[in-house]
Amino acid sequence: MKNCDIALYGLGVMGSSLAKNMIHHDFRVAAYSKSDAERARFAVPGKEDHYAVCADVREMVESLKTPRIIFMMVTAGPAVDSVIAELVPFLEPGDVLIDGGNSYFKDTARRYEDLEHKGICFLGVGVSGGEKGALYGPSMMAGGSRKGWDVSRHILQTIAAHCGEDSCCTYISREGAGHYVKMVHNGIEYAVLQLIAETYYVMKHGLHLTHEQITDIFREWKSSRLNSYLIDISVSVLEKKWTRTAPLLWKKFWMLLPRREPAGGHWRNPLPAAYISRQSLRQCLPETFHLTRQSVKRAMRSFLQRQFRSSWMTVQRSWEMPCFWRSS
Repeated sequence: MKNCDIALYGLGVMGSSLAKNMIHHDFRVAAYSKSDAERARFAVPGKEDHYAVCADVREMVESLKTPRIIFMMVTAGPAVDSVIAELVPFLEPGDVLIDGGNSYFKDTARRYEDLEHKGICFLGVGVSGGEKGALYGPSMMAGGSRKGWDVSRHILQTIAAHCGEDSCCTYISREGAGHYVKMVHNGIEYAVLQLIAETYYVMKHGLHLTHEQITDIFREWKSSRLNSYLIDISVSVLEKKWTRTAPLLWKKFWMLLPRREPAGGHWRNPLPAAYISRQSLRQCLPETFHLTRQSVKRAMRSFLQRQFRSSWMTVQRSWEMPCFWRSS
């Protein structure tokens, strides 16, 4: 197939999902992976005229119209440098290379500088949303070559998630800005995940609520200002059962527990509440605290809002770093 709009290098879980997303949006895709199994497994029924699975890099590059756009979805680190070295001999000035993995932003800045000298436009794009997001519409943060962004933005913004008419994909700034923002994004996400786990722990072991009571509170948060994707999937996890009466969550905790400490030790708690959670919750609770459904809801809502505000202030401070926010 000739005159493909874009190539997708790497057909793992994320790469194949992104390629299918592009194909479903009627872009013509040249797909390639070093893995024979991944190439053989890739298929989009009913859209065979919108993609080609290429046997090698040369075929992939020659399938593209110019300027060529190649989206790499490979493991962050040395693998990215290896793929770039493999592709560069087939590229020309003005072609666009996109790294969609979770690369370290300083590595992205280095690659941007190296390829700029060769006339090749390099973009580091943070892709958020996991396998489902990649397939149906991820959030994407692009940084690097402004010229490369102008060439590829139509495809990227089309396949991204949308909020109303607005695409959840934009250009941040030059060098490693896109991957820098993705790093901050990941850090906040992991902190919120930890916070949700500690919230469950405090409710269960500090406030002595049952699993069903905690699940009910999380359900109510779905219709409040605390609602988010992470709260939504947390409710789904809390609702799943291991046995007819036991929550699946208990099975997960049980599997994580070490069976015994050396020399006849003790059972270890799998979810210790961190100092920040204990202190923040203590500030929310009055000295003469009486456990009622409403008091628990008020206390935990205040607790979470305090933590979200703290995380947001951290992001705002990170935006003040000048090297990633100067105009290109």
